[in-house]
Amino acid sequence: MEVARTISGLRAAILEHRRASRSVGFVPTSGLIHEGQLSLAQRARSENGCVVVSGIGDDRSDTTGAPFVRDEARDLALLERENVDLAFLPDADTIFPSGSLARVALAGLTDRLDGASRPGHLDHLATTTLKLI
Repeated sequence: MEVARTISGLRAAILEHRRASRSVGFVPTSGLIHEGQLSLAQRARSENGCVVVSGIGDDRSDTTGAPFVRDEARDLALLERENVDLAFLPDADTIFPSGSLARVALAGLTDRLDGASRPGHLDHLATTTLKLI
């Protein structure tokens, strides 16, 4: 499995797969891989010639001020087990550069379910996913 830590590295790796006529399946995560994300990687594998899974490659805070909880070695081992081709592990500054103003707000969702106990978390996930896509 290849690991890309920069956007240019990710683009170059994906371009190689596309040049080889492989479709690319993408599973956006912020890391700390769980069974739900692994099932998405399995589905992507069944439908594509290349599977890319993202994460954030360091332990700094997200946009809510909560620390990222990461175990990169564990995540990579799980992704390797699922035959993922490429892990995209940028540092937080790549996804959330200093002075970044773009944020997604999920009005009406952030005060229910998981959002009720983790203020700002769902907005952060939506923002991260949009930036990754």
